[in-house]
Amino acid sequence: MNTQQASIFNGINAVIGVALLVSPFVLGVTNTAQQTNDIIFGIIIGVLSLIRAFYPSRSGIWMSWFNTLFGIWLILAPFALGYAASHLWHDVIAGVIVAGLSLWDAMSGTTSAPRTRGAAI
Repeated sequence: MNTQQASIFNGINAVIGVALLVSPFVLGVTNTAQQTNDIIFGIIIGVLSLIRAFYPSRSGIWMSWFNTLFGIWLILAPFALGYAASHLWHDVIAGVIVAGLSLWDAMSGTTSAPRTRGAAI
């Protein structure tokens, strides 16, 4: 994957992070665990994705690995935290997209090559 594709994938994840952040307020979620979960993980996923989107060749690939784990958590959270059925699919679908795009980015290894100090010619 080239850096442009990595930026697009992470840009999509950043938008999903913002959607998670605002969703408890827009959807009228009353479950405190869901509100807290969506706000915290929306911020984390959004920030890590924005850093990877703007600096794909300079930022650490670990950011995509963490977002993969966070996406998996979003898939499991509705069942672990007892979300209402009406809001369950929001996090599951967001989790599938975040985990899939982040895993693809992490597996592609879009980072810069290590620099070597002044090689003699």
